[in-house]
Amino acid sequence: MTMLHVRMKKQIGLLLVIMSVLLTTASCSRDQADAAYLTNQGVKFYKQGKTAEAIRQLQQATTLSPDFAEAHYNLGLIYAHGKNDHDNARKHLNQSTQLDPENQEAWYQLGKTLLSLKEEAPASGAFKKVLALNPYHAPTLYELGMLAEKLGDLSGADGYYRKVVVANPSNPHPFHALAEIYENAGYPDQAEAVYREGLRLNPTNGGLHHGLGVLMIRSGRTEEGTDNLRKALEFDS
Repeated sequence: MTMLHVRMKKQIGLLLVIMSVLLTTASCSRDQADAAYLTNQGVKFYKQGKTAEAIRQLQQATTLSPDFAEAHYNLGLIYAHGKNDHDNARKHLNQSTQLDPENQEAWYQLGKTLLSLKEEAPASGAFKKVLALNPYHAPTLYELGMLAEKLGDLSGADGYYRKVVVANPSNPHPFHALAEIYENAGYPDQAEAVYREGLRLNPTNGGLHHGLGVLMIRSGRTEEGTDNLRKALEFDS
């Protein structure tokens, strides 16, 4: 065999290896493209109220491309919110976070799912993953505030609720939660100040008017308290 034949044989062998890699890559690309299509179909069916078909499409997507994070994420959401199947939701949301650890919404939804399963410590861990990506993710801060309050860590709850106020001052819930912490701890003046600040930013929120009204009646300011209760009914109607 001449040197030319040897070189040609080596080149043909190398060409076959390259072609094999290209074919594998093309196959992966096709699988991911098909999985993306099935994922979009699944989301569309879910929005149309066709939950079973949505799950079927997304299951096909995860089978076709097991590493496609978006399919696992959306399947987890549908199991959690469409079926109340939190075990399967946890499975797919956990897979999504492993495949795409930068997806803060996947970590948040995993935390919410774990709370539904009464797994508070792992839920807290998932929520803290969100804050590592986005320190002012308001829904996560609020969930951690409620968790801290439930565990009796009022100082921690106070800190989380205050961060929610900074992140999203149009959200009345952290104001109400903060005010209740102060009122229950025996600090009605601080509770009133929180309610008033919440109403300054959310003047038509019935819940804040109701909380302030009840606080005032308890402190003997019946007329002003009743006026706030009337506003609460007006804004909630």
